Amino acid sequence: MYGTADRGRAIEDGLIIASAYQDPSKQGAGSVDTALAIVKGEKPAQRNLLPVEAVTKANLAKFKK
Repeated sequence: MYGTADRGRAIEDGLIIASAYQDPSKQGAGSVDTALAIVKGEKPAQRNLLPVEAVTKANLAKFKK
């Protein structure tokens, strides 16, 4: 489950409408890419925006593991 089981229950119970899923593996990969660019003497991008996915009742099952 992304985040905590409590957050998933809050979505299921309608206490919150949605939450945001930030993919830690993509964040880590981006960090490694930036570090490698610096080591190679390249100038890394000043911003590295990663998509965030909304977690709602409609797609909550996708995030439960």
